[in-house]
Amino acid sequence: MQEILQLDMVKIKELVYQRLWTWNELAKKANISTNTIYALQSHRRNASRRTAYKIAKALDISPCEIIQGGDSHEEQA
Repeated sequence: MQEILQLDMVKIKELVYQRLWTWNELAKKANISTNTIYALQSHRRNASRRTAYKIAKALDISPCEIIQGGDSHEEQA
């Protein structure tokens, strides 16, 4: 059984825009379909661990930075 993850699409959107990419570019770099990206963005679909890893790798970050409920937000004073 494959684990289903909720991704932080707000964070992903920020990272995509910081890189001046389009959603299509992210999909291509992550080797996943644009339909998958749009389904994740609209919360019609949750991500598999593999999809989360591919997106994180494309963005050059750790997967835990985009998984909701992960240790991604380091808010230390």
